Amino acid sequence: MEVDYVIDTAYPDATSAYSPLAASFIASANGFCPVLRAGAPFTLVDFGCGQGGELLTIAAANPAGRFIGVDINPVHVAAGANRAAMAGLQNVSFLCMDFEDELVDNLPDFEIGVINGVWSWVPVSKREALRNILRRRLKPNGLTVVSYIAMPGWAPLLPIRAIFETLTRDSSESSLERVEAALCAAGRLQELGAEYFVANPAAQKFFDELRVSDRQYLAHEFLNKAFNPFYVTQVAAFLEPAGLRFAGSLPERENGLIHGLCDDRISSFLDREADPVQREFVKDLFNNTGGRCDIYIRSDAPSPPMRADLEPFWFLPGPCADVAASGLARHGRSLSIEDPFYRELSSLLHQSSVRIADLAARESIVKLAQGELEKKLIRAVILGIAVVGLENSNAKFDARNRQLSLPISFNRIALVENILADGRRLLADPVTGGGLELTAMEAELLIAHLNNKGEGIEASVDDRLCEIGYPLRAFGKPIEDRGWRLALIAAANQEFVSKNIPLLLRHQVLSNA
Repeated sequence: MEVDYVIDTAYPDATSAYSPLAASFIASANGFCPVLRAGAPFTLVDFGCGQGGELLTIAAANPAGRFIGVDINPVHVAAGANRAAMAGLQNVSFLCMDFEDELVDNLPDFEIGVINGVWSWVPVSKREALRNILRRRLKPNGLTVVSYIAMPGWAPLLPIRAIFETLTRDSSESSLERVEAALCAAGRLQELGAEYFVANPAAQKFFDELRVSDRQYLAHEFLNKAFNPFYVTQVAAFLEPAGLRFAGSLPERENGLIHGLCDDRISSFLDREADPVQREFVKDLFNNTGGRCDIYIRSDAPSPPMRADLEPFWFLPGPCADVAASGLARHGRSLSIEDPFYRELSSLLHQSSVRIADLAARESIVKLAQGELEKKLIRAVILGIAVVGLENSNAKFDARNRQLSLPISFNRIALVENILADGRRLLADPVTGGGLELTAMEAELLIAHLNNKGEGIEASVDDRLCEIGYPLRAFGKPIEDRGWRLALIAAANQEFVSKNIPLLLRHQVLSNA
């Protein structure tokens, strides 16, 4: 019998965990007053939580919060509950329910809802049920984060989904067998010179990526009965009856074109559109967007962001803090950030976490026009010069005491057992309230340092990378020469000690007590 959802194979673990605090900051930056505030208790419901990888990461990073995961697959729910128990997480619970099965009566009111990897893969009746839940249970000024496959980026890729749907209809085959059959069929079409692939280089590149993708992910991505790419305007119109307004996007950098981070010609074109959703539609045409993660708020119309809106947030160095005086690329365009403000901000952030009041008191900043500091600080977060945090955190690496530890029990499990695509790990970050991602190399170096490997660290890391199936590569092939591999690991370790360990300490992922 045909079913709506893939249930014979589990959905792979999460590859990211967006911070509720970051969602709150973006909504504040766009002139709203979200109920979710830094450090305050809140309830979050994750609709379609899978095995709970993202939910558990955020729960571990926000011990004051209450977290509820909802999924229709009992295997997912059992796996999530078991992992929560292993990590000792008392603030997470799971419900095995369909969105239409009176779920609204089984939920408390909540400050934030997460609909990640669901919206585009369920029929309209399920989306209507979700909208009804948000209408009845999302608190005033509460936030909803919804991700979906987007147009126009998916326009040339839809036939690939049709290959999965049309050429794999044998109901006796498992989902994983159907995935292999679809990949084989698409590969054969490509080899035979099917004009679709010839005329669509983007589709050809996309299929090449699918060949090496996780088969469980592909089953859930392409074999569910529903598969719906949306324009941002369609999602906004659907959620409007629940009183939800568009409040920005995640990750933070995706808000760039809203705040004028583009050349003057594009800015002037965007300025013709007063409606923020229409501006997003135009932005998606410029960027050929194929996926979105948007923030909606149950609120009235916004007003320009005020200093008071940003007061609850701490600011720490972001991934681009060291290049604040140079240009950055966003969506293939060069964006100048040579403003002296950003150089000064970067220098301050490396010394100490700051609040907007700390910046406002500085002599060099007092001279800014009204509202200008708020705009520059928002722009710094979008550019990655700064990130928002829950609290002041200035932990330093004490070289005299190299005994490192992981204070959060969830991270001790995640580092060793939760190996994601390409060997990455996703750890709970209690300072930002989200997830902190490590590459396979970084994760294995961290494990070696935690185990005090000392002089044998290179060999230990090399053995582990080979053991978990992610050996060092060059030109697409594994490096056979062990001496070369050890030299590369030694160089990576020097950078890890100088940059990554201080970062992990400052974000309280590591302790050096």
